[in-house]
Amino acid sequence: MKYLLPIFLILLGCNDKKQLEDFHASNIAESSLVASWKGGSLSMGQLQQGIETEIYEKERELYEMKMDHLKLKLIDSFMKQDERKKNLSNDDYLEKFILEKSDKTVAPKELDKFIADKKMSEEMITAQFKERAREYILMEKRTKALENWLLKKMGEKEGKIFLKKPARPSVDEPVLAGIPYWGKKDAKLKFIFFSDFQCPHSARVHRLFLENQKELPADVGFYYWPFPLPFHSRAKLAAEFAFCAFEFGGSAAFREVYNNLFAIQHKLTPEEMWKAVKIKGIDQQKMKKCIDGHMPLEMIEDFRQKAIKMGIKATPTILLNKSLVYGIRNWKDIQDVIAEFQN
Repeated sequence: MKYLLPIFLILLGCNDKKQLEDFHASNIAESSLVASWKGGSLSMGQLQQGIETEIYEKERELYEMKMDHLKLKLIDSFMKQDERKKNLSNDDYLEKFILEKSDKTVAPKELDKFIADKKMSEEMITAQFKERAREYILMEKRTKALENWLLKKMGEKEGKIFLKKPARPSVDEPVLAGIPYWGKKDAKLKFIFFSDFQCPHSARVHRLFLENQKELPADVGFYYWPFPLPFHSRAKLAAEFAFCAFEFGGSAAFREVYNNLFAIQHKLTPEEMWKAVKIKGIDQQKMKKCIDGHMPLEMIEDFRQKAIKMGIKATPTILLNKSLVYGIRNWKDIQDVIAEFQN
């Protein structure tokens, strides 16, 4: 029975007779409603409730597609305005005047860092993989050179972009009592991490903040909100270890254990978790009683359910000043998000 409605909707879409779209009103621009009928109506806000994240993702995809196309149009226009272009093809102009001075080598330390960031096992790091990695790094350098050229041209020609970014979904700031934190409590930039110790993407974002923490603004605060995913068999137990450490050592102990647990993500066994919590200032007998009795479990599940009600569906998700942030790929994404909220 649960599949009946989706099938019904598909059949409705395939029907060649009168369709729902045929009931479009003539004054759509004048109304905030998406539908009305005798005895009721539906607003845009009501329609989007519960799918705000999915809507934002699609709007962002569309924005990025338009922005990529805009970049190509701008590059083509700026090339044509250059007298040196004349009979040169775009590719020839690109190589001769834009990429000529770009770095065409890959230093060993660059390759080593690329491989280290991928967290790959030794057997996967073959000569073929290294060659592809070099090609990728070189392509990144070429892309960066082209972007710098485009930014320079936009500055010279007093260019402006009017393409509007989609608004991030927002939620009311949750009560943060009982949540581990570090940094400033009254910070202007407040990061709340919804994270899972077994999620590789959570580990990657954690590593980005850890490696670049000196570049963060001074006025920033961090909160950790447990969101163990049900299909990660050891994520909830890892959260228990972290919150037991928080119980007996406060936020400083939690942060150390938090770092330790992400560092052993590839071997997140109970034995390794015990090693992760053997830190100065933590009474191991109290820890054992806490873990054996699963003392934080009810609280962790309560936090998880509250997160679901806020619209959190995946990890890592960041709540930054009431706005949901996800899809972080690299440190530049984080810098862009911070700049967005500082301006």
